[in-house]
Amino acid sequence: MKLGMSNALIGPTSDLGIELSKGANTYFNRMNKFGGIHNRLITIISLDDGYEPKNTVRNTKNLIEQEVLALFNYVGTPTSHAILPILTKSQVPYLMPFTGADFLRKPTSNNIFNLRASYYQEMKSQIDYLINIQNVKKNCLSDSS
Repeated sequence: MKLGMSNALIGPTSDLGIELSKGANTYFNRMNKFGGIHNRLITIISLDDGYEPKNTVRNTKNLIEQEVLALFNYVGTPTSHAILPILTKSQVPYLMPFTGADFLRKPTSNNIFNLRASYYQEMKSQIDYLINIQNVKKNCLSDSS
């Protein structure tokens, strides 16, 4: 069972991609020690896109040609936006991309599964916290210098 991953493994945004890759490999290696999923071992095909949308498009096409079961651990709004037409056409599952982009939520798609809250949900939660828990008032936000 092959899973495909494209994210930054080199360059200025590589820390997140590297850590996501480490976590996935650790988890799936453990699962494989116990027989995988329904006695099928999990293989991760990990490709570097350097957080460049054109590379993400190339990698995604490559992964789909390799007949991956799903795409996962992708990082970023611009990279996800670049592959949206490919996701729509292929209907390959796109699991838990690391972005809060609304275009992956509306309209609802049968093959896109978000784990992270949307940017709107994150912002609303932060504002609610500041106003309702911290009691921040409008005059507290003005510059006193």
